[in-house]
Amino acid sequence: MNDEIRNFARGAWAGMLSRTITAPLDLYKLQLQNPFMPSKNLDHVIQRDGFRHLWKGNLSNCLRIMPNQAINLMVYERTREKMNISSPSTSSFISGIVAGSISTLSTYPLETLRVRLALQDYASKYRGIWDAVRSTPKRHWYQGAGICMIGFPLFNAISFSVHSRMKKYFNLSIYSEIVRGGIAGSTAITFTYPTDLLRRRMQLQGFNDNIPEYKNLRHAIRQIYLAEGIRGFYRGLGMCYLKIFPTTGIYFYIIRKTRLN
Repeated sequence: MNDEIRNFARGAWAGMLSRTITAPLDLYKLQLQNPFMPSKNLDHVIQRDGFRHLWKGNLSNCLRIMPNQAINLMVYERTREKMNISSPSTSSFISGIVAGSISTLSTYPLETLRVRLALQDYASKYRGIWDAVRSTPKRHWYQGAGICMIGFPLFNAISFSVHSRMKKYFNLSIYSEIVRGGIAGSTAITFTYPTDLLRRRMQLQGFNDNIPEYKNLRHAIRQIYLAEGIRGFYRGLGMCYLKIFPTTGIYFYIIRKTRLN
C-alpha cells in the first residue's frame, strides 16, 4: 500500500476510535465551556434524551475527525520525511504545525456542525446532521476558524513534539504509547485551552437566544474577561484533562500499532 494512503487510513481509524470512546467526556467538557446552554450536564442528557445520547453529535464528529486526522497524519509524516532536521522533536513540532493548519482548514465546517448538534437539547434545533447542514447559514460554518488556526496547529505541534521527546524516558512497549500520548496531549492542551474555549463560543454564535453575542474575537475575549476574569478562559479545563489523556493516548497507541502491523 502506498505510504500516503496507509497514513491516511491510520489517521482516520485512530481519530474515529479515540473520539468515539471518549465522546461522553467531550460532551461534558462542551457543557462546562458553555454553561448558558439548556443541556447543562450529563444527568440532564440521560434523563431527557436517554443514555445513548451521551454520544449525540458523535456521528458528525466522526465524519469530521476521520478526514481531519487522516489528512493530519498523512501531511505530518510526509513533511517530516522531507525536512532535513536532525532534532526529532523540532522536526515533529514543525511538521505538526503544517499538518494541523492544513487539516483544520480542510474540515472546519464539520466541527462547527458537530458542536451545535452536541449542545442542542433533544433535537430542538436539528433532526440530524443533514438537517444541520441545510439549516446552518453558510456564513456560520467558519465562525471561530481564525482562533482555531492558532490553537489546533499549536496543539498538534506540541503534542507530536512532546511525544517524540519522551521516547528516551519510556521503553518501547506499545502500551507505553498510551501513557506517552496522554502526557503529550495533556501538555499541549495546557498551553492551548483558551483557544479551544473561544472557538466553541464563536461556533455557537447565532445558534439560539441563550448564547452571549460577540461582535468578533476581540469582543469575545473582552466580554469573557469582564464577566468571569482569567478563570473564564479555563472553564472546563479539569474535565478536558480527563478527556484528553485517554483520547490522545488511544490515538498514539493506534498509530503505533498500525505502523507495526
